[in-house]
Amino acid sequence: MDSTEVAVYGQQEESAYNGHFESTCYHPLLLFNRERDCLAAKLRPGNSIVLGAWEELLLPEIKRQQALGKEVVFRADAAFAKPEL
Repeated sequence: MDSTEVAVYGQQEESAYNGHFESTCYHPLLLFNRERDCLAAKLRPGNSIVLGAWEELLLPEIKRQQALGKEVVFRADAAFAKPEL
C-alpha cells in the first residue's frame, strides 16, 4: 500500500494543496500485490494524511483475497510502518 500525488491544474473538486508534494493535487491511496497489479484504490483530497482511510482499502481486500484461498502477507514501510497496521 502506498499513497501518491496526482497533480491537478485548475479547480477540481476535492483537490487541495499538499505541502509535502508542494502542489495542488489528489492524494490517492493504492494497494498492490507482489506482481505489481493494483488491487484497490481510493481517491482522496490532496490534503489527506498518508494513513487516512487505510482500513477502508486494506481490510476488504484482505477478506476478498482470503475468500479466493490466497495467502495474505502485508508489507508496510514509510508512513505505513505503524503498530496498528
